[in-house]
Amino acid sequence: MKNNILRALLFAALATALLVLPAAADTLLTLENRQEGNLPGAQTGSSTVEVWLGDKRVSRRDDKTTMIFTQNPDRLVVIDHQAKTFSPIDLPVNLANLVPEDMQAMLPMFKMEVEVTETDETRTIGDWQTKRWNLTLSNATGMVVNAVLWMTTDLDFDYETFRQLSMRMAELQPGGEGMAEKLQSIPGFPVLTETAIDLRGTTFKTFEELQKVEEKDAPSGTYEAPKGYTEKAFDAIANAAGG
Repeated sequence: MKNNILRALLFAALATALLVLPAAADTLLTLENRQEGNLPGAQTGSSTVEVWLGDKRVSRRDDKTTMIFTQNPDRLVVIDHQAKTFSPIDLPVNLANLVPEDMQAMLPMFKMEVEVTETDETRTIGDWQTKRWNLTLSNATGMVVNAVLWMTTDLDFDYETFRQLSMRMAELQPGGEGMAEKLQSIPGFPVLTETAIDLRGTTFKTFEELQKVEEKDAPSGTYEAPKGYTEKAFDAIANAAGG
């Protein structure tokens, strides 16, 4: 009898403790993005990028546009704050359904050849120990992209949530399917990404570096399209061109 009472008291104490435990906070990553070069239509200068990583596999990236990735349902939502529109895209991405019909025949031209190389080179960037990975992409249009990714596994969050967001964003780019697959093989988070794009002699460079990592509660509505925005079909060609 005493043992039963003791077990009941212990169970009640444990249940009470679980009820008062705070919910896990989300992770907010703040990055600085810098762009330079003479690629037509590309914007230069610096900007701040925010990435939210939540539990239950939800994430958000705020750059020129906002990308929200969710599971249950598996979906990517692209938000254009200037036009006040949002475009939900069911996953996995089928790019042929996201370009105008008269452009679909051109998709094979954009298919990327992708090469990922792990190196032994390490570097301390900010508060993080990183390792260098090289990523090279090219396609039939004459575009060549060389990227250096300085990756860390020192951060305490769910890397798979971030990886899923990055892969889905890559898949939205014409020819990006191969890059999305290769991203799965690179462990960790890119503290610094240095990218050089060459399009038949016209060059463009981007640099994106992690500045701050915070554990905090995401504001209400972070992983949803804003109220009052209009739903529209996603156009992958216009998105790749920055329109």
